Amino acid sequence: MKNKFKIGEISKLFRISIKTLRYYDEVGIFKADHINPENRYRYYSADQFELLTMITYMRHLEMPVKDIKKTLDNMTVDNIITFLESHQSNLDEKIKELEFLKKKVEFRVENLKIGKSKIGKEEYTLEELPPRNIARLSRIFSKKEDLEVAVREFEIKLKKLNLFVLGKVGVILNIGKLVERDFSEYDALYFLLDNSEYLDACETIDGGLYASLYYVGSIEDSKKYYPKILEYIDEIGYKVAGPALERAIISNSATSLKKEYVRKIEIAVKKH
Repeated sequence: MKNKFKIGEISKLFRISIKTLRYYDEVGIFKADHINPENRYRYYSADQFELLTMITYMRHLEMPVKDIKKTLDNMTVDNIITFLESHQSNLDEKIKELEFLKKKVEFRVENLKIGKSKIGKEEYTLEELPPRNIARLSRIFSKKEDLEVAVREFEIKLKKLNLFVLGKVGVILNIGKLVERDFSEYDALYFLLDNSEYLDACETIDGGLYASLYYVGSIEDSKKYYPKILEYIDEIGYKVAGPALERAIISNSATSLKKEYVRKIEIAVKKH
């Protein structure tokens, strides 16, 4: 049986580039079993296959080459067990991270689909909503530009990234302003949190009955919709029982067409 393999053959067998194999040789983690003194061709033996498989496995675990060399230079059963156990913990953490990201993507997809179904509509509903956790930044906003800067600052404070808050950023209009019909300024911004997320600064919005409005437009358009939803609340025999929560369902992070922008206003209500 053949027991001498050129670097090109190893490259094909293991689907590793020749450049990478030469690099492994250079740093000393996988050297040729024999080098022809006349033409300097590298030859590898079948006995080295398991070693290269192990190296490939380590690289799939994103282990740095210097750490691979350190492990291989002191390779014993105990050291390999220690190595595998440490990376088992790393994999557990990565699985948690991926599950976390998956939930974010699922939320985003669900919201975009809901938003898509509301394009071209002005829809008022009465709905039962569950308690929700939010992180709040109390600050007066009158312009979208001020809001966007505050969002970035809040992300830094909470150590969140844009990916985590897409579709989850909202603004709050306090009940006092709703009663006074003052829609010129918002009182706070908030991040909607998953049930699995916890922040020291988080708070819970009460669940219960909410009057909701989906409308097509941007945050600048909201001022003309607050009188409409308050009129709807009055018409169905309810009154305002809490602040208004307003959030973009579809915005410029999902479409370049303003006619596809969708926002939602939610106001807690109770019977007169």
